[in-house]
Amino acid sequence: MPRLSKRSVDGAEPAEKPRFVWDEALPGFGLVVHPSGRKVYVVQYRNAEGRSRRLSLGSHGVLTPEQARRIAAGELAAARAGQDPAAEREEARRSLTVADLVARYIEEHLPKKKPTSAREDRRMLRKHVLPALGKRRLGDVRQGDVARLHLALRDTPVMANRVLFLVSTLFNLAERWGLRGEEVASSNLDGPTSPSRRVPAYSA
Repeated sequence: MPRLSKRSVDGAEPAEKPRFVWDEALPGFGLVVHPSGRKVYVVQYRNAEGRSRRLSLGSHGVLTPEQARRIAAGELAAARAGQDPAAEREEARRSLTVADLVARYIEEHLPKKKPTSAREDRRMLRKHVLPALGKRRLGDVRQGDVARLHLALRDTPVMANRVLFLVSTLFNLAERWGLRGEEVASSNLDGPTSPSRRVPAYSA
């Protein structure tokens, strides 16, 4: 495939395992197609020690091929200059907290919602999510942390499920925004890394 384009990316079919499609016009720029059909732009390079590194740029649909290409060109130029973009991103991720994620959610995502839904999200974030998880680093939050928050609200199961859904949305956005540890080199690439994914909601 000489050059990744919207047409070629849309037409890239999934396989049983993650499939990589590389752009010949910009060596090191490519696309990984997950078995679920989810598509993520990546760059691959060697750092100063000669170690092969792979960095996720973002999902197709969130980024267009040309937007991803411009980001990839910058990351590859940084790598040629002796930097290690993957290591730098991971270091930045380690310092981010759930409170940082909530702040970005309020700034970028809430304006897209209806005013009543936005107000309810703010209330749940302030009353439930931030007290329980706000100081935790994003990479440290696990399923058990979310399960404890959900359990603490068991006397109000409807609210408990709303908070669970909100936490799921937060962490899925964190993955889309490249804030929480999706490692493209991993063999377990299919699906979200949200720590809420196996916490069962209360029955109606």
